[in-house]
Amino acid sequence: MGWRRKVWAAALAGSALLGACTNEQGQTGVLGNGTFTYDCTNGQGDWYCSQNGGGSDMLALPNEIAVGAAFAIDYQPNNSAGNGTTEGATGYDITSASPQLALSMGNTVVAQRAGYDSLLATHTGTSTIDDFVHVEFVDVASLTPSSPTVLVQAGSSQAVWVQPKDSVGTSMAGRLGCTWSVTSGQGIVTVPSAQQFGSIAVTGVQDGTATVHATCGQATADVTVTVSGVAQVDGGSGDASSGDATSTDATSDGGTGG
Repeated sequence: MGWRRKVWAAALAGSALLGACTNEQGQTGVLGNGTFTYDCTNGQGDWYCSQNGGGSDMLALPNEIAVGAAFAIDYQPNNSAGNGTTEGATGYDITSASPQLALSMGNTVVAQRAGYDSLLATHTGTSTIDDFVHVEFVDVASLTPSSPTVLVQAGSSQAVWVQPKDSVGTSMAGRLGCTWSVTSGQGIVTVPSAQQFGSIAVTGVQDGTATVHATCGQATADVTVTVSGVAQVDGGSGDASSGDATSTDATSDGGTGG
């Protein structure tokens, strides 16, 4: 456990400098050997990715990550980092310094408990640490829908998001596993039955009003969906989206495991 104590000591000593090391391209590690970025290439259902460029970008690390959420971190060493090679991020795994706070595999991490954690960039297949970065996991206190009311045509689908927030209303990052149900207006709309990440496609079935209920951990939210009219054959007036989600990518099965 000696190396973990050294990592935490270095993290505390360097925490005051972390803000100065953050930019749009990522965050320099505490040891200065490389750069950490928030990987949105598989960020479907992650509000932070949606609001900062969609699902194909590497972003700066967020201020807060939701407990229960999955996310991916990419690490790129400097040319002179580690053993002096220029190997890319595929040569590294991201490992939590505190398994009680987070689980990790490859570059995917799942936040388990609230607290501050150090994410270590280790050489794949070894325990050699090249660099690390400090992150904060925060409990989800509430969910905010992308819109409290949604209008959709029968035969068409509309993407609906829920945004995790902390106790003071700050938005958080992470692909949060959620279950969705229709609590009133059965037969008016349909929603996926399997657990999803933070977005789904609600499909209109017949005219009327329904309530769609989202449960993400301990937090819940309701969205009122009104179905009116029939979608055009070409889908021009019936298809809609919110953020970067569509009726196709919003229905991918998912859970909190990444």
